[in-house]
Amino acid sequence: MALTGALVRVAPGRGWVVFPRQNRWNQRVVAQFGGIPILTAFWSTDLLLPAVRPQAALLFGTGVLALLGLVDDRRGLGPKPKLVIEVLLAAWLVHAGVIYALTPSSIANQLLTLLWIVGITNAFNLIDNMDGLAAGVAIIALAAIALLAGLNSPLAVLALLLMVSIGGFWLFNLHPARVFMGDVGSLPIGFFLACASVMAATRRPNPGADVFLPALLLVVPLFDVLLVSITRPLNGRAISDGARDHTSHRLVLLGMSEVGAVALLHGITFLGGLLAICWVKVSTPWVVGCLALFLVALIFFWLFLARLALPESWLSMVPGPLIRIPG
Repeated sequence: MALTGALVRVAPGRGWVVFPRQNRWNQRVVAQFGGIPILTAFWSTDLLLPAVRPQAALLFGTGVLALLGLVDDRRGLGPKPKLVIEVLLAAWLVHAGVIYALTPSSIANQLLTLLWIVGITNAFNLIDNMDGLAAGVAIIALAAIALLAGLNSPLAVLALLLMVSIGGFWLFNLHPARVFMGDVGSLPIGFFLACASVMAATRRPNPGADVFLPALLLVVPLFDVLLVSITRPLNGRAISDGARDHTSHRLVLLGMSEVGAVALLHGITFLGGLLAICWVKVSTPWVVGCLALFLVALIFFWLFLARLALPESWLSMVPGPLIRIPG
């Protein structure tokens, strides 16, 4: 918290700020690089704990992506260099034993795991689009991962350390945000969540848990990346085009305040984590029924949001008048 507070104080004088853009939600000048104090607190604590050394590959991957995100925040990298590095890191983690066992084929599982890690890394980056949203999703998901991994395991220790580190930042990121995470935070945190969700699932004795757990733990990033990845091409736009067409933005279009939209998505994340824990710990017909109801509700919710007509100004890449944000 102290590190983030210091960043908020010095950022304006050094020009470490984000300015409003027509295709982005924020319409204020806000401090950036909030991921730096998050990861500084996280890594400085990790170095003092020998118990987390078995997860060195995961820590290294977050470090590389933090540097990549910092360069992107400062200079603006294109999607191709980031994708290449993300694929290489994901392949390394798969080689180290992080496998999402969805099929009987080991090769198919390796490819699906690689796709999952790269996809969720970028999906988490995409939901960093509204005050407090991404940080809150990460905190809830990390708490669930720690419980599923076993509180005494190295993975749980890492998850809890990152959760606490993000918590100090989150207080400054709540609406109206005083600092943004930036790619320096969202890319490594998304990478950690993608890998840790698979690692937590594969620790469980129930084979069926491998199928559901990662998706339940990270239901909001997965929901959102599917929403924009499908609706953008259907409307003649590239997937990589930035716009105010994410889940959170569509909820505001429906009349919710910004705080209300974020709270709803945090609630969905909490339900996903709770169902994941119940699936492993209880796995009764009642839990199966709740899980089925949750998935059906999400499908109808997704279809409803996908059909919403968005204002053209929310999709435009051309500079224009600022839009007043409700909430």
